[in-house]
Amino acid sequence: MEKSKNTEDLKDNNLIIEALNKFGVQDKTVEFIRHNENLTLKINGEYLLRIHKSADTFQAINQYVDINIKQLRCAEIAFLEHLRKNGRNVQMPVRSKDNTYVVEVSDGIYATMLHWISGDIIKKEEVTTDLCFEIGQMVAKMHKAAIGFFDENILQYDSNLFMKLRTCFSHEKIASNIQDKHRLILDAACEKISEKLKDTHEFITVHSDLSLSNMLVTQSGLVPIDFSLFGFAHPMMDIGGLFGCINGVENRAAIAGGYRSLGYDIDFPMLDTHFALSVLLYIIIHLNFCKEEAFNKNLDRWCKQIFLPFIQGERLISEDFYMLNADK
Repeated sequence: MEKSKNTEDLKDNNLIIEALNKFGVQDKTVEFIRHNENLTLKINGEYLLRIHKSADTFQAINQYVDINIKQLRCAEIAFLEHLRKNGRNVQMPVRSKDNTYVVEVSDGIYATMLHWISGDIIKKEEVTTDLCFEIGQMVAKMHKAAIGFFDENILQYDSNLFMKLRTCFSHEKIASNIQDKHRLILDAACEKISEKLKDTHEFITVHSDLSLSNMLVTQSGLVPIDFSLFGFAHPMMDIGGLFGCINGVENRAAIAGGYRSLGYDIDFPMLDTHFALSVLLYIIIHLNFCKEEAFNKNLDRWCKQIFLPFIQGERLISEDFYMLNADK
């Protein structure tokens, strides 16, 4: 197997070879893309191979309890096909030699392969209000295309999940590395989010992990990629997640403007909840970094500006998309 100059010295090399053989891919040129909840690689310039094994420093799926990984990946493939049938340009799956989309490799690990889509990841310095308006429209179109899809095996970002996730902050390894004041606030934030979601019935299937690195600029427009953490949630989960990674009042207003332009509304109480939710999930996923000074500095800021006001029933985002507690 030939590796490009950008490929890391991967310890999972045998898993990659095994997966490629099961998909029947020959003349393998492999380029490392990233390793977070999955190990992802570009194959022969035309495929994306995903080994569904989290990086040691990335908690991700391990935190979402009672999930069957194979069934979840099968559901993801079905969702991509559903979006495609409803007019969305998304990566489409590749069948294995056994005519399946999800293959099992060694150690009970699964792999999937998607067709490569040519495009560019958005860089922070490239973000403009025009691009943000287009992002908002992309989300609206994706939500419209998602109508009618549900699978009981997908992640459900509901009240029950966040009550379960409270246990993350009581684990001995984590509790010993996070200040008690932060741990208690995060625990209370889980409880508050769970309370806010308890009587919500407007759930649809959403991407739930939209960020600059999970959207491509292509010749045919913006394309969402990496649906690994997709799930059943309130539509504001995708908007709240975007607000967590795209700063600036004008940019956030433009995202909302694009979303509204196609007939969708911004539910501000749910937007507040899902903005807090997106930051909380980021923290949970990256708890292995809790010893680092930068992580704790950010944690202190998030607790003061987001979680404490949210727990106390204060608004986080105003109708003009100003972050109300950002300067406190």
